[in-house]
Amino acid sequence: MKKILRYTVFLLVLLLMTVFAHAYDDTGGHWAKESIEEWSGNGLINGKGNNLFDPDGNMTRAEAAAIFARLLKLEEKADISQFSDVKESDWYYDVISKCVCAGILNGDNGKMNPNQYVSREMFCTMTVRALGIIPEKKLNKSFADSSSISDWSKGSMNALVNRGYIRGVTENTVAPKASITRASVVTLIDRIVANYNSNELKENADAVSLVFSNVTVEKGFSGTVTVVSNGVELSLKGAENVDLVILADDVKVKDIPSGTFVTVSKKADGTVLNNKKAENNSVFYVNNKEVIYMSTQENTFKEEYKKPELDVVEFDDEDVINTSTDNDDDQLEWDELLY
Repeated sequence: MKKILRYTVFLLVLLLMTVFAHAYDDTGGHWAKESIEEWSGNGLINGKGNNLFDPDGNMTRAEAAAIFARLLKLEEKADISQFSDVKESDWYYDVISKCVCAGILNGDNGKMNPNQYVSREMFCTMTVRALGIIPEKKLNKSFADSSSISDWSKGSMNALVNRGYIRGVTENTVAPKASITRASVVTLIDRIVANYNSNELKENADAVSLVFSNVTVEKGFSGTVTVVSNGVELSLKGAENVDLVILADDVKVKDIPSGTFVTVSKKADGTVLNNKKAENNSVFYVNNKEVIYMSTQENTFKEEYKKPELDVVEFDDEDVINTSTDNDDDQLEWDELLY
């Protein structure tokens, strides 16, 4: 009995050591202290050595790739031999390969620039791509420097500002070209992501819940549900005001509530929505359990996700959602989102 007690105490001590292992020497009193310690504890981001985090230091493209690879638990890799500045011996080779495969990170003229600092607009674009957040055409808050946002990032920055994830470096500036700090990166992730690694989706309006396994949904849940692991089976019974994003293969979702927009990425094969097969690279709208095809997933803005004219929807014998139309005029028109 005493041995069991001593062993239990030993485990508790180890647990406490693990919980407090990420209290850095240079984050005391910092505005991002809680977010830094929480996400360091989750293994999302590491310190810089000597128990220092360097919260106001900048972040490189390689370090950003490592964060998204860990956050989404990416496994599939792309061939990145075309990038002359990334070698297999580099510590960041695998994480960059994974992010390229996931469509989060692109190179430029045969280079990846792994050690280049990430700008705020660049990190926003990577975040939107990684989490399946829908870009938005309009910015609902006025910043003195909003005109300096690059065309390829406007939809992404607009979405994150409009949702309250990005609040500017001052009340009147958003500093899109400035390098993003390590503290800002962790704070942004902390504001966006809810129910991380949880077996239950609880109400988190305007937050993104990342789903890695079969989970239960709390009644009244609202927000964005992003499924990132293959083979997940999910029921959204009781959920309200949901956006659903499918990034993985062989995902089955049932009880999708009316009014839900569903985005199925181009890499997501074998998706089943309310017992109907759904093609990848597509956007759907759910009305009274019927899943209605709207358009392709690429180059779309949230403002153009409009409810379609709701007629009786007929499915073919194979129960595959029809992604064709006899009248091109009935298709939604989509403006191009530059990347």
